[in-house]
Amino acid sequence: MTRPQFRSTASFTRRTRTTTVVERATFVLFSIGGKRFAAPVEVVDRVERPTAAMFAAHDGCRAPETGLFLDIAAPLGVALGTGEATSRRVLVVTLPHGACRIPVDAVHEVAAIDAALVLPLDRDDPSHESAELRARFERQEAWVYVVDLVRLLSPRTDVRR
Repeated sequence: MTRPQFRSTASFTRRTRTTTVVERATFVLFSIGGKRFAAPVEVVDRVERPTAAMFAAHDGCRAPETGLFLDIAAPLGVALGTGEATSRRVLVVTLPHGACRIPVDAVHEVAAIDAALVLPLDRDDPSHESAELRARFERQEAWVYVVDLVRLLSPRTDVRR
């Protein structure tokens, strides 16, 4: 039996698969006053369940044993819901100038969103109450607005300590 002189080059070729890379942005989704917002997961340290004492001490100033509370509802053009304070949640946000606690009505989920679906807001549109709203995306048939917490909570913001 003689060996064939032809040798396949298939073993020498390198097959490469082309994969589609989808860039994603990860957000913590929360609501205030019936409107849904998102914050980049990198700035949200944790979510806390508040105690009645925590909210009893909250008047926009430093609350005992809980750190600094900051109300972001007013700058965003909404108001916290009128429900039971202990049913709310508190986002603990770590920023370059320190940490603070932000009361919100609810925290829904941590979601990775296809970056192509995150649409920048038109700065000329007067329907956007706050300059700190950067973009929006649709989630569960509702618009979710991306909040720039670093800018919103920067030291130039009027905060009573």
